[in-house]
Amino acid sequence: SDGCFTDHSLVTEDEQRAMGIFSARLRLNGHDHYSIPDEYGGPNGLIGWVHTFYQINGLLPPSKYFDKHPEWYSLINGERRKENSQLCLTNDQMREEMVRVVNERIRANPGATMISISQNDWKGNCECEKCTALDEHEGTPAGSLIHFINKVAEEVEKEHPGILIETLAYQYTRKPPKHVRPRHNVVIRLCSIECSFSETLAEGKDDANVAFRQDLEGWRAMSSQLYIWDYVTNFSNYFAPHPNFHVLAANLRYFVDCGAIGIFEQGDSGCRVGDFVRLRAWYLAHLLWDPGADEKRLLHEFMDGYYGAAAPHLIQYIELISEAGQRANIPIRCFMNDTRGWLTLADINRAWELFAAAAAAAAVADDPVLAQRVRRERLPLDHVWLRHYQLLQREARRTGAELLGPEDPEKALIEFCQLLKKYNAGEYRQGRRFPEDFAKGFTFRQEPDPPGDTPNECAGFPKERWIDLQESDYIPRSEPNLYTVVKDDAASNGLSRRMPNTHQIWACHSYPLGDYGVTDDSRWRVYLRLRCDAHSHQGNAMTVGIYDDAGRRSVVSKPIPVSAVRGSEYQSVDLGVQTLRKQMYVWIAPVVRNRQEVEAVYVDRVFLVRSD
Repeated sequence: SDGCFTDHSLVTEDEQRAMGIFSARLRLNGHDHYSIPDEYGGPNGLIGWVHTFYQINGLLPPSKYFDKHPEWYSLINGERRKENSQLCLTNDQMREEMVRVVNERIRANPGATMISISQNDWKGNCECEKCTALDEHEGTPAGSLIHFINKVAEEVEKEHPGILIETLAYQYTRKPPKHVRPRHNVVIRLCSIECSFSETLAEGKDDANVAFRQDLEGWRAMSSQLYIWDYVTNFSNYFAPHPNFHVLAANLRYFVDCGAIGIFEQGDSGCRVGDFVRLRAWYLAHLLWDPGADEKRLLHEFMDGYYGAAAPHLIQYIELISEAGQRANIPIRCFMNDTRGWLTLADINRAWELFAAAAAAAAVADDPVLAQRVRRERLPLDHVWLRHYQLLQREARRTGAELLGPEDPEKALIEFCQLLKKYNAGEYRQGRRFPEDFAKGFTFRQEPDPPGDTPNECAGFPKERWIDLQESDYIPRSEPNLYTVVKDDAASNGLSRRMPNTHQIWACHSYPLGDYGVTDDSRWRVYLRLRCDAHSHQGNAMTVGIYDDAGRRSVVSKPIPVSAVRGSEYQSVDLGVQTLRKQMYVWIAPVVRNRQEVEAVYVDRVFLVRSD
């Protein structure tokens, strides 16, 4: 399980030593477990870790070499790039320097068994004539990579015959080459980052899983030194329940069956209060040592030992989360911002019941340690409930269901933030610490929108005949840079949603229309007030529409020309009279445009006028 990204400043020297001893007891000897004392065997020595072309522990950093040797770096769109680039893998002079530096690093690390020579963590492979020809011959950018790595490995072996040369089959290099084969001293570390983790990698039907299997079979056929880099958490949100527990054992066994000689399970090492992080580390460690172990026995052994009488209820919770992910029938990636696509109100209510039962069982046991552990494990559920409180409230009202959870969300949020500090929570997503103002962005804390003036199309109508959607009437998005709410004197209430023309996501997306009072099969005329900042008069600025979530169909979709909404004043866009249902929603999305043509689009309001 992952220790590589742990922020070791969070722990004391004594804690680090204890971590090392515990790692040894779990037989976790990966290179980053540097705190394993020598008397316990020490860590396995991998020089450089990963992305070593020049991003991390760089072998040939452009800050040192680029000015004199730009030809050593990728040619991209006719230009040698210093930043966000890779190496020109067919450059012989660069390869000679790589061999020299690698031998130097190995001499400085006499206990090492392996060194990483691997691509940076971005695209940017070289497009020069020689690299392109080699990649076309091999059918993949892995072609030039393996040719290069083989030549380096051959030279390094002359001085260091026992050292393995590790490289990645990752993203653009994941597809295996047609002809070249890795040398005997080359390790291929194959990465599963694109896959869906709600279904097994061996049998899952998601396109990404099918493609991964094909690539794994290809590398398996050509390499006896196959390592796997697998992903077992949600890096975009450590706090989100992650419905992958049911595939952990099956995926690991699949790797073993495919001949993997090493496996790295990258999990949540940044958050102390993530989704059952202690269970996951212990469970995976035991399966890594013995992939044939009974996973149910392991689960019960840890849960009974660590949570006591609360264990049965928490096991049911883990099963509930896994079942919810499978039932939703959507891909569960390792970078997902929240749970909205797969965790339902009914699931959340059942989760509250199970945690209440677990807390009661721990209290019955009269053990404050167990009670504290159960409370800590509930924090991801707290976070889902608090983050989506308004959405859950709306759904409960619309469906007549009950919303379980704390009586007062404000008090619950205060307690939640206090517990984050108490447990020294760490990171809420990879590389992002919990900020001091973490509670600021919760929607139920935000001020209500100021009312807008009555549109001309509704003049003289009673209020019950028309519905007005302003800024807070759209589902909030946690992804950065999709939209901002800005002051706008031209808008009906002085505020608007601004979306840059850098994406085409439905970032302005209403709640189900039933939340605002729309009934099934009722007739409404739908208007939008829109504008855009544009230097061009040509093409489209945005697309708008209505989608039927229950029927999984588009009701209407309409491109909006720049010429119709260009300028500082809002224009009305009429979608006509539509037969609406409660589960439909209105959406608006920008289109991707050059900033010199269209910079941003603005949404003042959406309003619906009753027509029956």
